[in-house]
Amino acid sequence: EFLLATGSADKTVKFWDLETFELIGSGGTETTGVRCLTFNPDGKSVLCGLHESLKIFSWEPIRCHDGVDVGWSNLSDMNVHEGK
Repeated sequence: EFLLATGSADKTVKFWDLETFELIGSGGTETTGVRCLTFNPDGKSVLCGLHESLKIFSWEPIRCHDGVDVGWSNLSDMNVHEGK
């Protein structure tokens, strides 16, 4: 399964099937726009950087596992290293 995760100023996180180009589903509406997304190296979740928080989503089923408020203001990229 090849997936694309998208997020935008419309405050949604969406998951797309790259083989069929169909929308699998949406992670719901957030309170702020999505700044960046990155897949966890384990391939089971996506980290979502919002304007004022960090959330972890999965897509089978689509749900938010956890979220934490953070104090960044100009986040535009993030990365996961060795599960940390």
